[in-house]
Amino acid sequence: VAYALFSAPCIDAMAVDPVALGMTEYRDTYDDLGEVVGWVHDLGAAWAADLERRRVVVSDRDAGYIVEVIQPAPRDLVWSFVTDPALRPKWQAGVTAVAELPTSPRRSSGSMNHCMHGADVLVEEILDWRPIDHVTTRTTLPNGFKVVSSFVFEDAPEGTRVRSLFTWGRNRREREELASMRDFIAGLIEQGQSNLHDVLAEEMARRTTLAAAAPPEPAAPESLGRELREPIRL
Repeated sequence: VAYALFSAPCIDAMAVDPVALGMTEYRDTYDDLGEVVGWVHDLGAAWAADLERRRVVVSDRDAGYIVEVIQPAPRDLVWSFVTDPALRPKWQAGVTAVAELPTSPRRSSGSMNHCMHGADVLVEEILDWRPIDHVTTRTTLPNGFKVVSSFVFEDAPEGTRVRSLFTWGRNRREREELASMRDFIAGLIEQGQSNLHDVLAEEMARRTTLAAAAPPEPAAPESLGRELREPIRL
């Protein structure tokens, strides 16, 4: 459990309200110190709350268009194919290459990509990166137009449900005036998800074939019937 313990004098020096911050009072008595009062802060809960505050996902209400498909593979595999720059050209409609720019030490919020569509370059910025749950990007098209899109991944009996939600333009009026942009983006996403379905079906078939051809796992040795704490006598 991750936590921080602040002494009462420390709390007084910081001039903060520990109750308002959700801290738990801690008291203990020591022979040489007497009673010691402190406050415990749950760092795990604080981290989870901070992540939730920074969550960026296009909502159903804000989305100008939603594409929902079932992909025939487990969620971690679908996530890899959707987000890995080396795998995206295998299925993404019109994409010939994706170059990840060295903007952060690892792929996460703030990472930038150059997505090649023939002679055109689309600049992608990752706004929120939650592995196998969702990824949200802001894409700047060659004409400077910006599109914000989220891919949300959910377990499904047949594999993984992928919900693609995107919006474009600065307000509802601009989006209504640029309905052709919606149709263009929706066409790319729908074709890409159809391509991804075929690629994943082929990958799952390949893995099934490899698993069937693999040698059986060796049988585990029988237990010697002793506890691990017991010394081994040779």
